[in-house]
Amino acid sequence: MRKSPTRARVSRLPEGPADFSEPDFLFRLFFNTRGYSVGVQRFFMDSAASLLPAPPGARFRYATVGGVPAMWVKGFETPKGPLILYLHGGGYVMGAPRTHRSLSAYLARAAGAKALVPDYRLAPEHPFPAALEDALTVYRFLVRHGVPSERIAIAGDSAGGGLAAALLLALAKEGDPLPAAAYLMSPWVDLSPSNRFYRFMKSRTKHVVDWGADTMAAMYAGDADPLNPLISPVYGDFSGLPPLLVTAGRAEPLRHDGRRLVERARLFGVTALFEPYEGPVHVLQALAPLSKPVEAIVNRGGEFIRAHCG
Repeated sequence: MRKSPTRARVSRLPEGPADFSEPDFLFRLFFNTRGYSVGVQRFFMDSAASLLPAPPGARFRYATVGGVPAMWVKGFETPKGPLILYLHGGGYVMGAPRTHRSLSAYLARAAGAKALVPDYRLAPEHPFPAALEDALTVYRFLVRHGVPSERIAIAGDSAGGGLAAALLLALAKEGDPLPAAAYLMSPWVDLSPSNRFYRFMKSRTKHVVDWGADTMAAMYAGDADPLNPLISPVYGDFSGLPPLLVTAGRAEPLRHDGRRLVERARLFGVTALFEPYEGPVHVLQALAPLSKPVEAIVNRGGEFIRAHCG
C-alpha cells in the first residue's frame, strides 16, 4: 500500500498579544478535572464556553435529527455547499452543542457550510457505544433524507475528533456511503492504558490536557476493551477512508495521538495530512474569536473541507 509524504505543515503564531505559547488560566481550569465531580466538570466547560462569541451572522436552531437532539448552525451556507457533521469534544463526559457554538460556527463560516452538532449521549451515564450509535444515527438520517455523502464532511475536536475517526471506521465496516473528508482537531484516538507517550509527557510536566484522562477513558469504555478500534481508532483499519486533515499543538501530549493516526491512515493508502501548530494549547481553534492567526488555522480547515466536498 502506498504512503503519502510524511512532511508536516506547521502553523506558526506571532508573539505578542496573540501569543498562545502557554496555556492560559481559563484553559487550565477548563481541563483540570482532578478532584471534581462530573457535574462540576460540566459546569466549568459550560462557563468557559459561554465566554467565546460566535462570528457575526451565525444562526443556531435546536432540533431532533433521527431521534438525537442536535443543533443546526446556519448563516454561512452556499448553494450545494458542504454540510459539516461536527462532533464536540469534552472527554466523552462533558460538552454539548452549546459549548461548541463558537467553534462550529467559525468552521462553518470558513467552509461556506452549514453544520450540525449532535448532542450525543455522554459517559458515565451512557458509556460506549452510546456516543457512536448517536453519531451513526445522525449521519445515516442525513444521507437517507437526501444529503449526498460527497457533500458531508466530518469534523471534531479532542474526544469529538476521536469519535469522528471511530464514525468513519464504523461506516466503512458496515458498508455505508462515506463522507467526503474529515477535519480532526487535537483528536484523542488512543484511550488504552498502553499510551506510553502520554504517560511520559505527564511525568515530565503539568499540561493543559493533564486532566483525569485515565478516569474519563474508563468511564467511556465501560466494560468494553479500550483497544477496540471504535474506542481507540488509532488501531483501526482505514482502508478506503476519505482524506483526513489532523491538527494538534506541537507541545501538547495529544500531538502524538494525531501524528500516529495520520501514520496509521497512510499505511492503508489514505490521503492524510498532519499540520501541527506551535505551542501546547489543546484545540487552539476554539480561540478563533480572540486571535486572527488562530482564525487562520480554522480557515485552513474550512479550505480543506471546501476542496473535498462538492
